[in-house]
Amino acid sequence: MGGNSGLLEGAINNEQFVQVQTPKTANRTTFQPAPTMLFNITQTTIPSIIAFRIRNIHSGYSIRSFDVASLKN
Repeated sequence: MGGNSGLLEGAINNEQFVQVQTPKTANRTTFQPAPTMLFNITQTTIPSIIAFRIRNIHSGYSIRSFDVASLKN
């Protein structure tokens, strides 16, 4: 049985909810990257704490890891 496709949801500070469709994989040991989620973080106080929440909407898809990158204009 392969890894099922499903919805993956991410949010910053319980706002800016983004959902992406995860790819179906050939099996449960072969991982494929999900589409990129982009968030606009505009904190006025530095340093500050930002909470990131990620969750599986559908069962059958495993999250092995995730990367966070800061993009500046």
